[in-house]
Amino acid sequence: MPYNSDHAPFVYDLGGGERGRAVVCYGSGSWEYHTYADTMDRFNEESLHVSVTIYGTYMRFLAYSNY
Repeated sequence: MPYNSDHAPFVYDLGGGERGRAVVCYGSGSWEYHTYADTMDRFNEESLHVSVTIYGTYMRFLAYSNY
């Protein structure tokens, strides 16, 4: 993840030389950021499928790894 991402402080700036991990999915169906008031009609099926695949794989990694 490049440091120019808005998620970078949660990965690189933890202090004590510790590094975090982050999973980020982009492109959920619109050009602007989504808000809590969005409805499902603003998302497209393909983007949701990709996001579920990425997050599901990460959750499986966390559940079965010794990291």
